[in-house]
Amino acid sequence: MKYENIELIDTLAAEYVLGTLQGRARSRFQRLILERPGIRQAVTAWEMRLNKLAGTEPAIAPPAATWPALEQRLFGASTLASEQTDSARPRWYDQVAFWRGFSLSSGLLAAVLAAILVIYYPQQTETTGPDYVLVLNDTQANPVWTVSTNQAMDQFQVRNLKPMPMPENKGCVLWLQPKGADTMYALGRLPDDGSSVQLAI
Repeated sequence: MKYENIELIDTLAAEYVLGTLQGRARSRFQRLILERPGIRQAVTAWEMRLNKLAGTEPAIAPPAATWPALEQRLFGASTLASEQTDSARPRWYDQVAFWRGFSLSSGLLAAVLAAILVIYYPQQTETTGPDYVLVLNDTQANPVWTVSTNQAMDQFQVRNLKPMPMPENKGCVLWLQPKGADTMYALGRLPDDGSSVQLAI
């Protein structure tokens, strides 16, 4: 194709501006508009000519029967009738009232669930284990018991690490002496069979 031919360029520019140039020819011509200034000028000239024509004539509204007649010719009577009945009755998901109610009920449900979670499942503080741990050794410096407690020192967890034989009616007792006090308190008997016990003040 010879793009130096002025008549050919003018014809292609007119078809491009009018919208009748289609497919691969239109794509190729769009590329040429960017590459060749002469073709770009021809397209601009055609756009200016057609824009002048568009402003000279007043807009004329088509008769009211034109659009239904076109639909009748293109789609047939059965399709047109079914679309009219569908458009007369809006779909449930097209109604604003449905979405208002849906969003209101969703918001209320979320608020109720949040309230239930706050009331029935209060935030639990992190439990990082005992605040104090004491290891009690035997005479050979081998660990025998561990005593762990919280910061309030009102509950004591005592665990026997090494079972040891004890005489009948004899055992070891855990005593507590508060700081600065002369009095000692017996908390309970220490386990000697490898188990653990919970002692309280």
